[in-house]
Amino acid sequence: RLKMYFTTESPCLELSNNLRGVRQYNISNEKLGNISVVEGKVVNGFNQPRELIRIEASLYDSAGNALVSKQQLAGTSLSLFQLQVLGEQDIEQALANKIDIMATNTNVLPGGEVPFMVVFYSPPDNAAEFGVKVIDARIPPEKEKK
Repeated sequence: RLKMYFTTESPCLELSNNLRGVRQYNISNEKLGNISVVEGKVVNGFNQPRELIRIEASLYDSAGNALVSKQQLAGTSLSLFQLQVLGEQDIEQALANKIDIMATNTNVLPGGEVPFMVVFYSPPDNAAEFGVKVIDARIPPEKEKK
């Protein structure tokens, strides 16, 4: 398990400060070997709805240098069993599932939570820390009044 690396460099600082239950763990996947998972929830800290919240997770060495980063739309997560048995393509397809993303990551009301999960394949052996930041959170389009 890596320790959390905190950064204040985020275009959506209001949401990066509202990350909950963030954790990182490694899993042995039967097809891929060791994978590193970063998961948690983003809480909408704005005073109006947001949608299509996108996060970026990174793995760092002990000196704080980024080793690998990956962006992901929030809104999906996988079970431990899925993480242990699915191949990379199936994991990526599940994490990009538009139905799940549209169900959980649109019109997120103030205080609402959206889950996220990022998977790193063959994570660097010298990874010592991880970080997560919100890089996009759009304002939903106004609905037409009839």
